[in-house]
Amino acid sequence: MSKQRATPNNSPIQQLVNTVLRKCPFNQPVTKVKTKKPTVVVIDDEESIRDIYQVLLEREGYRVLTASDGQAGLEILKSEEHSPSLVLVDCSMPHINGETFLLKMKVDLPQIFLESKVVGFTCFPSSSIFFKRIEALAFDCREKPCDISGILRLVADYLGLPPNPYSAYSSRFADEH
Repeated sequence: MSKQRATPNNSPIQQLVNTVLRKCPFNQPVTKVKTKKPTVVVIDDEESIRDIYQVLLEREGYRVLTASDGQAGLEILKSEEHSPSLVLVDCSMPHINGETFLLKMKVDLPQIFLESKVVGFTCFPSSSIFFKRIEALAFDCREKPCDISGILRLVADYLGLPPNPYSAYSSRFADEH
């Protein structure tokens, strides 16, 4: 009895490939589901902080806008068609500090102030008078997160989103969440 030798065209692997190619609609157009990514505005006079937050948050799928001071932050907010989901503002900045920014935003951009979660960041302890004044004006006031998972957790919590399981930081994030 002679065995039939497998050729490239009739091997079991090639038969499987041919079956998959026949059954899968590869020639059909792929329909992409469009999802609106939350927009986060980061206002901080420290360029390195803005850059780190922007890279981290964009990797997680957020749309990120940055401003170097309160006045630039107000201009960004005025120019946006829709209110951002979250505004993170450093409260110790030159020119227009966080407290003045919040007061101006409340008066000049009341709709955005109501629709967005505005969070003040400060290096002052939560027991300080400055912290309490910011906390009274903003949606919330927090001490600046010092690590990657801290900012990711904070943003996800405020936006009511689960952590991204595919994030490079997900194992650390999940352990601390």
